[in-house]
Amino acid sequence: SADLYLMLSRVCGDYFEGFGLSYLEANKYGIPVIGPNDGGPKEAIKDGFSGFLVNIFNPKEVAEKVYYILCRDAIKQSHCLEWAMQNDINLRAKEIRAIYES
Repeated sequence: SADLYLMLSRVCGDYFEGFGLSYLEANKYGIPVIGPNDGGPKEAIKDGFSGFLVNIFNPKEVAEKVYYILCRDAIKQSHCLEWAMQNDINLRAKEIRAIYES
Protein backbone atom coordinates (compact mmCIF):
# COMPACT_ATOMS: atom_id res chain seq x y z
CA SER A 1 0.00 0.00 0.00
CA ALA A 2 3.07 2.28 -0.24
CA ASP A 3 3.23 5.17 -2.70
CA LEU A 4 7.03 5.36 -2.76
CA TYR A 5 10.08 3.40 -1.64
CA LEU A 6 12.97 5.65 -0.58
CA MET A 7 16.30 4.21 0.57
CA LEU A 8 19.29 6.51 0.44
CA SER A 9 22.14 4.14 1.23
CA ARG A 10 25.63 5.51 0.80
CA VAL A 11 29.07 4.26 -0.11
CA CYS A 12 31.42 4.24 2.89
CA GLY A 13 34.81 2.92 1.86
CA ASP A 14 34.43 -0.82 1.36
CA TYR A 15 30.83 -0.76 2.60
CA PHE A 16 28.13 -0.15 0.00
CA GLU A 17 24.80 -1.38 -1.29
CA GLY A 18 25.89 -4.23 -3.55
CA PHE A 19 22.96 -4.37 -5.92
CA GLY A 20 19.81 -2.95 -4.40
CA LEU A 21 17.41 -5.87 -4.65
CA SER A 22 14.91 -4.08 -2.40
CA TYR A 23 14.32 -1.48 -5.14
CA LEU A 24 13.32 -4.21 -7.59
CA GLU A 25 11.16 -5.82 -4.91
CA ALA A 26 9.28 -2.54 -4.51
CA ASN A 27 8.95 -2.21 -8.29
CA LYS A 28 7.50 -5.72 -8.40
CA TYR A 29 4.52 -4.31 -6.49
CA GLY A 30 4.27 -1.28 -8.77
CA ILE A 31 5.91 1.05 -6.27
CA PRO A 32 8.26 3.76 -7.63
CA VAL A 33 11.66 4.03 -5.95
CA ILE A 34 14.32 6.60 -5.14
CA GLY A 35 17.90 5.57 -4.45
CA PRO A 36 21.47 6.83 -4.59
CA ASN A 37 23.24 7.52 -7.86
CA ASP A 38 26.26 5.49 -6.77
CA GLY A 39 26.84 1.92 -5.69
CA GLY A 40 24.68 -1.01 -6.72
CA PRO A 41 21.32 0.76 -6.92
CA LYS A 42 22.42 2.25 -10.26
CA GLU A 43 21.89 -1.24 -11.70
CA ALA A 44 18.54 -1.82 -9.97
CA ILE A 45 16.84 1.50 -10.76
CA LYS A 46 16.11 2.67 -14.29
CA ASP A 47 16.31 6.41 -13.76
CA GLY A 48 13.14 8.19 -14.86
CA PHE A 49 11.36 4.90 -15.60
CA SER A 50 11.17 2.75 -12.46
CA GLY A 51 12.24 5.52 -10.12
CA PHE A 52 14.94 8.12 -9.67
CA LEU A 53 18.64 8.08 -8.87
CA VAL A 54 19.68 11.03 -6.71
CA ASN A 55 22.67 12.58 -5.00
CA ILE A 56 21.91 11.63 -1.40
CA PHE A 57 23.76 14.70 -0.14
CA ASN A 58 21.43 17.04 -2.05
CA PRO A 59 18.18 17.23 -0.03
CA LYS A 60 16.60 19.63 -2.54
CA GLU A 61 17.05 17.05 -5.33
CA VAL A 62 15.67 14.26 -3.15
CA ALA A 63 12.63 16.36 -2.20
CA GLU A 64 12.06 17.28 -5.85
CA LYS A 65 12.01 13.61 -6.90
CA VAL A 66 9.65 12.73 -4.04
CA TYR A 67 7.37 15.52 -5.24
CA TYR A 68 7.52 14.28 -8.86
CA ILE A 69 6.48 10.80 -7.79
CA LEU A 70 3.82 11.68 -5.23
CA CYS A 71 2.31 14.81 -6.79
CA ARG A 72 3.02 14.58 -10.51
CA ASP A 73 2.74 10.83 -11.02
CA ALA A 74 6.11 10.96 -12.85
CA ILE A 75 6.78 7.23 -12.50
CA LYS A 76 4.04 4.94 -13.74
CA GLN A 77 3.09 1.78 -11.87
CA SER A 78 3.14 -0.13 -15.15
CA HIS A 79 6.76 0.95 -15.75
CA CYS A 80 7.76 -0.31 -12.31
CA LEU A 81 6.13 -3.67 -13.00
CA GLU A 82 7.75 -3.90 -16.44
CA TRP A 83 11.22 -3.11 -15.06
CA ALA A 84 10.84 -5.68 -12.28
CA MET A 85 9.80 -8.35 -14.79
CA GLN A 86 12.78 -7.54 -17.02
CA ASN A 87 15.06 -8.08 -14.02
CA ASP A 88 13.40 -11.19 -12.60
CA ILE A 89 15.96 -13.49 -10.97
CA ASN A 90 14.87 -16.47 -13.07
CA LEU A 91 15.47 -14.53 -16.29
CA ARG A 92 18.85 -13.28 -15.09
CA ALA A 93 19.88 -16.77 -13.99
CA LYS A 94 19.10 -18.12 -17.47
CA GLU A 95 21.18 -15.36 -19.04
CA ILE A 96 24.13 -16.08 -16.77
CA ARG A 97 23.86 -19.81 -17.42
CA ALA A 98 23.88 -19.17 -21.18
CA ILE A 99 27.06 -17.13 -20.80
CA TYR A 100 28.77 -19.95 -18.90
CA GLU A 101 27.59 -22.54 -21.40
CA SER A 102 28.89 -20.54 -24.36
